[in-house]
Amino acid sequence: MSPSGSIAPEKIAAFSKLMIDLLDNGETPARKAYLRTLIGAIIVGDKSVRIVGSKEAVRVATLGKSTPLQNVRGLVPEWRARNDSNVRPSDS
Repeated sequence: MSPSGSIAPEKIAAFSKLMIDLLDNGETPARKAYLRTLIGAIIVGDKSVRIVGSKEAVRVATLGKSTPLQNVRGLVPEWRARNDSNVRPSDS
């Protein structure tokens, strides 16, 4: 990495090629794991879809480093416990 904190274009090109190959040819669990690492949320609106993620996660993945928090999911504001399509009666 350069002193300014940027990533060399060669690293970005290599990472892009790896991701394209993985998403096109990889096993489903590997594809899902990579996407979970890079994507924090997908927000679907009436007229738009936003894919949100951490720039730090992309930077770390591009540099080929791992972090202890790599597979920890962030808070999803729209999520509500027990209010989904699998609602079951409470145990009480």
